[in-house]
Amino acid sequence: MRRIPFSRGVTLFRYAPQTIGADGYPVDQAPVGVLIQANVQPAEGKDLEILPEGDRSKEVVRYSTLTEVRTVEQSAGTQADVLEVNGVRYEVKSADWWGGVRPHCEGLAVRVEVQP
Repeated sequence: MRRIPFSRGVTLFRYAPQTIGADGYPVDQAPVGVLIQANVQPAEGKDLEILPEGDRSKEVVRYSTLTEVRTVEQSAGTQADVLEVNGVRYEVKSADWWGGVRPHCEGLAVRVEVQP
């Protein structure tokens, strides 16, 4: 089994596409959690430049994993994946697939507060 160096268990939450309820409004689906291996580190100043201005003041992490990670896709009504690291959740804001000798996905995720 291939691994990302210095990786640890991280829970990846993936949401199914929204459905339309009887009242005609979109209905969010419950996320499904899967344990993946990922290297997660605090993001550096240069990383923050690719984020929207409103996300730059939040806690941001850079991740690297062999698992496909998805961002929000408004046209399909799909929410972004959420990574849970040590009980803290981060919404995926960027996900880039790198092929070649060691294919992997890496990107940035921003801390989100869990609604009670």
